[in-house]
Amino acid sequence: MSKIVMTAKQLVDRLKYLESEKTFYKAKFPYNLLYVNGASKSPNPYSVNAISGDCVNLYKALLNGYDVNNHTVGYYQSTLGNTGDVTEWGLLQQCSDISKDFTKLKPSEPRLLYMSGHIGGYVGDFQKYGKTYNVVECTSSWGGGILFSYVDSQGRRFKSKGGEQRKVWTHHGLMTPWIDYSQHYDTVDGDMKPLTPANPTEPTPTKPVRPQQATHEGSTVAHYFDAEKYSKGFKVNTSSGLNVRSGVGTNTISKGVLPYGSMVNCYGYYDYNKDGDVWLYCSTKFGSGFCKAEFLS
Repeated sequence: MSKIVMTAKQLVDRLKYLESEKTFYKAKFPYNLLYVNGASKSPNPYSVNAISGDCVNLYKALLNGYDVNNHTVGYYQSTLGNTGDVTEWGLLQQCSDISKDFTKLKPSEPRLLYMSGHIGGYVGDFQKYGKTYNVVECTSSWGGGILFSYVDSQGRRFKSKGGEQRKVWTHHGLMTPWIDYSQHYDTVDGDMKPLTPANPTEPTPTKPVRPQQATHEGSTVAHYFDAEKYSKGFKVNTSSGLNVRSGVGTNTISKGVLPYGSMVNCYGYYDYNKDGDVWLYCSTKFGSGFCKAEFLS
C-alpha cells in the first residue's frame, strides 16, 4: 500500500543531489536499480563507484524510500512495495490529476512526466551550469545518466531551455500517493526556497490548539497536522458542490468546484479560519488546495 515518503521539496532536493553524483544509464537488472558499481562489478569500466540506473527505476527507488545519503549498496536489495514493480505507464497511472495539458505545470508542484517508454520529473525552473532547466531524468540521451533537461508549455523536451530538442512528453501527473505537496516551495537561482511562511518564526505543523487561540484566515499554509484524524480519503457530501480554495476561508480564490460524491485525499494537514471552522489541505483533481471539512465525510 502506497504511503507518503517525503515532501515535494525533499523530492526535488534528492533528485538534484543525485544529478551531482557520478551516474550513467543502464537498463539491465540489477544495474538499472540505482546500483552502486564497485571495481569488480561495474558493467562500465569507466564508471567505477558510479550510480547506474534507468528512468523509471530512478523514481521507483526514491518513491520507495531510497536513501541518497547512504547508497553504498545496490537499491535492488530493497523493497518496491510502495509503488509495485511497475512500468513507466504503471507508475503514472498511480498519480493523480493526470493530464496532457503542459500549461498546468507549476514551479511549486513537482510532477511525473511521461512519454512512451520513458519517465522524468518536472521540478520547476532553476539555473545551473549557466543554463535553465526544470526536469530531472535518467536517460541514455545527451551523454547519459541522471541529468537535467527542460520541458516547455507544449511538452517538448530539450537538453536545456533553448537547447537541442529530442522527443515530446505526452502526459504528466501529481505524485500524491507518495509526495506531500502541502509545504510549498519555489525555485530561486537553482535553490529551493519556501514560498510561505514569509516569517521564519511562523508556526509549523504541530498539535492542534483551540481555534480561538490561532486561526489563519487566508493562509496558503496548513499549520496543523493530525494523521490519525485526517490522513485519509474523503467524499464531498454537499449537493451544491465544494470549492477547492487556494487558502483558508471563503474569501480565497476557488480553483474549481467538486461535485457531490467526488473523492479527495488529505494527508493530515489542516487549519482554522476566523470562525474556527476546520479546513483540510487536500489533493484534488484541481490540484492541492483547502476544502471546508464540514462538507467532507
